[in-house]
Amino acid sequence: MPHDSYGISISPDRFEDHVKFLKESVAVIHLNALAIEKMGVEPSVSITIDDGYKDTLVAVDILERHGLPYTIYMITNNINRDGYLSTDDLKQLAKSPLCQIGSHTKSHTHLSSLSKEQQRDEIVGSKLDLERELEMEVTHFSFPYGDFDQQAYEIACQTYTTIATSKVGVNVAGSNAKLLRRIEVVASDTTDSVYRMISGYFDYLSLKR
Repeated sequence: MPHDSYGISISPDRFEDHVKFLKESVAVIHLNALAIEKMGVEPSVSITIDDGYKDTLVAVDILERHGLPYTIYMITNNINRDGYLSTDDLKQLAKSPLCQIGSHTKSHTHLSSLSKEQQRDEIVGSKLDLERELEMEVTHFSFPYGDFDQQAYEIACQTYTTIATSKVGVNVAGSNAKLLRRIEVVASDTTDSVYRMISGYFDYLSLKR
């Protein structure tokens, strides 16, 4: 995969192994406010994919075949660019009841380095871009690089229902739907390491530090 400069992208076969494991082991749910309210009542996971590279469609095919819901966060300036999802791709995805499409800003920049007006353009403008392209409401957002300051956070809170971060850990009952933790799954991860992730292993490590 040309965009994978760090060598962390998961092969389709390994990704399908992860998907099968999750399907058999835990409830896989849509990322939405109602689901977040129930976190901690019973174990569950939500699957998210950032950036909107074209090979996201490989993962989508696997998820759709196994009937698991997922959220794709799109960098809107990259729609229709070589190597990224097209408008037609996104429209087709949006037809699936399993798919949610959210924003990942317009240009995938470090928001904390921008002025308030630039932040607003990236955060709100990307929502407007997607809604114009897809003719549907967009309520989900992911911070690029997990980078934000208080100003960017407040703008995002005013604009979206759920906000995903790169803060590592498990969300529990009472978690803030606008400051969600996530755990990155990479090429070296096995089903055993995925099990540790959803069992709270990374929360345990963060408490030890």
